[in-house]
Amino acid sequence: MLPKPNECAHLQESETSLLPPSTPSPIANTARDPEIAVCEEFEIAAQQGTVEAYRLFIARHPDHELAKLAKALMDKIQFGPS
Repeated sequence: MLPKPNECAHLQESETSLLPPSTPSPIANTARDPEIAVCEEFEIAAQQGTVEAYRLFIARHPDHELAKLAKALMDKIQFGPS
């Protein structure tokens, strides 16, 4: 079963959103969650909705679960609904 395009929406909410505004971010100097970055890239490809955008996503993340969805959406653009 393929994941839904908005499956990553829950990852976009910052962990610091629960902190009071005056509290400094405890993760300000830490690395970004790579899963969030991949999901954002997928969403950009989906917004563009082109074969080239999906092809780039697949090339950058061939082993990610969203690559399957990107491939299916790319095929739909190229060959029409199955």
